[in-house]
Parts: sequence; C-alpha cells; structure tokens
Amino acid sequence: MGDESLIKVIFYFLLVSIGAGLVQMKIPLFGRHSKRWEEQNYAQRFGGIFFPAFIALVVIFLFNEYKTAQLPTLNEEMLMNGAEYCLVTDLNEIGDADYAYEIKSGSSQEEICGIISSICIDLKGEDDLVNARYENGEYIIISNGITIGRAVINDKATIDLLKIYFYNQ
Repeated sequence: MGDESLIKVIFYFLLVSIGAGLVQMKIPLFGRHSKRWEEQNYAQRFGGIFFPAFIALVVIFLFNEYKTAQLPTLNEEMLMNGAEYCLVTDLNEIGDADYAYEIKSGSSQEEICGIISSICIDLKGEDDLVNARYENGEYIIISNGITIGRAVINDKATIDLLKIYFYNQ
C-alpha cells in the first residue's frame, strides 16, 4: 500500500469514527438504550466510539511502520536467497539513470564488474563481449573495445543501488 493511499485510509477511518461518535451522542449505536447510556454526557458517548477506533488505528499504523522498517523488501529477500541483482522500478530510486538495480551490499569490485557485464549482456540481448572496469569511483562499461556507458554504486542500508548510464551511440 502506498503512502498516499494509506493517508486516505487513515483520513476516511477518522471521518467514519468521528461520524459514528457524533451519532452515538444522540442514539446508542452498538448497544441498547439503557439507564447507563442516559447518564453519560455527550463527551463520554462520543469517546465511547471514537477512542477505541482511534486506538485501533494507531496500532495498525505502528504495525505498518514496523513492517516497513524491519522486514525486508521483496528485492532484499531475493538477494538474500541468492539472486545476483534485482531490477528497481521506483522512479524516485532510478532518478536520471537509464537502469537501476539492487545488488548485495559489500560486493567486491570484481563481483560488481561481473554483475554489470551480466546485466549489459541481458539488456543488449547479444553475445558481444561486454566488460566493466573500476576507474575513478565508477565502473566503465566497454563493449568490443568501445566505451558504451558507466555505472555508479549508491550505498543504502542493507543493499547497494547500481545505477547504469548508457552513452548515446
């Protein structure tokens, strides 16, 4: 669930619970008309509906935040299970790069060069010899002796983000 839809759900949930609380002030919703209900003032009647719903909403929100912060994403789980790389589809993550992939954090330069070569061969769909070498803080991508692009690594919490930029040819 995206952040925008979660905010909408929270907003509508609060509106419904406020509406139910306002109705509860005049008519008992989840009980019968009793002497105890008659003795309560409007604030107690309103709070009898609104606050349990609000507490449930807070618990759901905290659980969702825990899942987001503590549990691995699908790509992180795939990398933990042995995948070399995973395609990133979030436009905010990709930025101005042509392609972005998540790779295991702590990979050596040789491993990253191999991953870049594998990705480029998959992207180009050819059996051309594609190599990558580390130079001045970035990886240079070479195909048949011609520089065709570059790649950079951005460190994230548990993984590395590999951004690939191809030169126009």
